[in-house]
Amino acid sequence: AAAAESAAPARGRLGFARPVYGASPPVDAAVLESRELRRKQDEEYQMSLAVDASKQVAREEEKRAAEAAAEVEAELKRRKEAKAEAVPPEPAEGGEGVVQLVIRTATGEQLKRRFLGAHSVGNVIDFVAAETGLDERAFCLVTAFPKEEFSQRGMALRDSGLGKRAALNVHLF
Repeated sequence: AAAAESAAPARGRLGFARPVYGASPPVDAAVLESRELRRKQDEEYQMSLAVDASKQVAREEEKRAAEAAAEVEAELKRRKEAKAEAVPPEPAEGGEGVVQLVIRTATGEQLKRRFLGAHSVGNVIDFVAAETGLDERAFCLVTAFPKEEFSQRGMALRDSGLGKRAALNVHLF
């Protein structure tokens, strides 16, 4: 009789079977596999979302960088055009008072141009700024030997001591 009582479910005051807590029904292996597969898929989906979000951020940063580069390029072009307008027209070769200049830039490029002796050192500086895109405050013009700096914008080329042909170097500050 004692064994029959222990096998029968416990009964409450009203005679209903009381639930047994702590014991869970057995779970089918297929259900467990399905849950594990779902968990892995959810993890992979979350990782995919994170990768997509980082790619989107990278695309936006590339777009901003391209826009900034375009702005810098536009500013450089505008600066070059403004300086080119300040440069007087090139005189004919062999004319009276013509000074032939060869200007070596910091990158090794050679700029060749003729100016009248009445043109100023400032006109030459504007020419270099227009051709290279450099800010005129970022460089000066110097001769190789004897080393002499030409930075007085108002000085006429004929008064600067340069002959009919001269070579100048762009010295960056």
